[in-house]
Amino acid sequence: SPIPQVQFCPTGGITLKNARDYLGLSNILCVGGSWVAPKAAMQRGDWAAITALAAEACALR
Repeated sequence: SPIPQVQFCPTGGITLKNARDYLGLSNILCVGGSWVAPKAAMQRGDWAAITALAAEACALR
């Protein structure tokens, strides 16, 4: 890599299933994804579901 010190935070197309693969790369600092707070869960006010998804995301690393 021409600039190995640069780290990235990919967000497009990241899912719970592929986030760990991204996090395993040395130049990936973190990932972002809308799976953590799905629109339907937010509209329902289903904070327990969002909390559970966030906990899963935190456990990836």
